[in-house]
Amino acid sequence: MAERDVVSWNSMVCAYMNHGELKLAIELFKSMKERNVVSWNLVISGLAKKGDMESARLLFEEMITWNAAMKNARLGLDNEVAWNAMISGYMRNGDVKNARLIFNQMPVKSVVSCTAMISGYTKVGDVGEINNLFYSVPVKSVITWNAMIAGFVQNHKFDQALEVLHRMLMSGECKPDETALMSVLSACTHLGAHEQGKRIKSYIQKRDVEISTSSRTCLQNVVILKVQV
Repeated sequence: MAERDVVSWNSMVCAYMNHGELKLAIELFKSMKERNVVSWNLVISGLAKKGDMESARLLFEEMITWNAAMKNARLGLDNEVAWNAMISGYMRNGDVKNARLIFNQMPVKSVVSCTAMISGYTKVGDVGEINNLFYSVPVKSVITWNAMIAGFVQNHKFDQALEVLHRMLMSGECKPDETALMSVLSACTHLGAHEQGKRIKSYIQKRDVEISTSSRTCLQNVVILKVQV
C-alpha cells in the first residue's frame, strides 16, 4: 500500500488498542495527518475503557480544540460516542464529580449519557441524583427504565422500584423486559409483597415475555414463598 488512507490508519490504531498497546496506538494516532470522528473515538474510548482517564481527558479536550481549529467545531461537540466514553470511564473509576462535569458540558444529553449517569449514581448510592436525572430525560428507553428500577433495588428502595415499574406501564413509552421485571420481583421478595409478585408473574405469562432459565426459577419461587407464609 503506497499511501494509507484514514480508514487504514484507523484499522491500525484499533488493532494496537485491542492488543493493549496503548502507547503505540497513541503514537500512531498522533502521526496521522488526517483524522475523522472514528479516529478520535478509537483512542478516547480505548483509553477510557482501560481506566486511563487523565490521558483520555487530554485527548478529549484536544479533540474539541483541534476540530475548532479545523473549522469543524461541531465534529467535536456532536461526537456523542466520545462524550459518553468519558462519562462511562469516569463512572467506572468511581469519579462521579468529573463524570458530572463532562455530562453538564455535553451539548445534547442523550438517553445513553443519562443512563450512564444513573448507573453511576446507583453505584455510589445517590438516590436523589438518580431521581433528578431520570425525570430530566424527555424520552426514556427501556434501558433507562431498567437502570432506574435497578438503582432503587440496589439501594434497597424497594417501594420506589415498584412505583417506577407502575409509571413505566402507565407511560406507555416502552414495555418492561426481563431485566426490569426480575429487578421488581427482587423488590417484591424483599418487601414480602407476594401479591405484587404474583401479578408480575401473571403479566409475564400473559404477554409471553422472553425470560431465561434462572428467571423462570425465580418466578417459581414466587409461588413457593406464598405457600410458606
